[in-house]
Amino acid sequence: MTALFRRINPAKKFRITKRQIAQFLGISESLIVKVESWLYVIFVHRLDKGGQFISYRQMEQWENAVACHLQKCSTWEQLEHLWNAIKFDHTKHQKQYVASVLSFLDKIRWKCLEAISPQIPPVAKAQGYASLSVYQRAIASKD
Repeated sequence: MTALFRRINPAKKFRITKRQIAQFLGISESLIVKVESWLYVIFVHRLDKGGQFISYRQMEQWENAVACHLQKCSTWEQLEHLWNAIKFDHTKHQKQYVASVLSFLDKIRWKCLEAISPQIPPVAKAQGYASLSVYQRAIASKD
C-alpha cells in the first residue's frame, strides 16, 4: 500500500453505488448481485461472469479524491510532496490507472501552484518543469 493510497483510504471513504459500477463496466445494473468494498479493491458479484475485481484507482472517485487533496495544499512543499506521492503511486500501479488521470492531475497541480505562488511566471509551466524546485534551480543557475 502506497502513502497516497493510505492518505486517500478509499475502502472507508468512497461510497460507490451499483449504478456507478454498472456504468464503469458497461453492463446493466441488474447483472450486479452485490458490491463489496475490500481494503485494496472492489469485488463485484455478477450474474453473467461470477466475481470481478476493480481497482479503486480506476474509479472516478479516486481521481476526484486526489484532485481534492491537491487543491488543499497551501504550500509549495505540501504540493511537491503530494505530487511525488502521486507519481510514485502511478508508476508503481500504472496498470490500475486510466491513461488520462496523470495529465488531468498535472493540470490541477499547476493551477494550485499558480494559486499558491502567483509570482511564478507561466514560462515554468510552458517549459514543463517537473517541480517547482527544478524550476527554481534552473533560474538560480542562470544568475
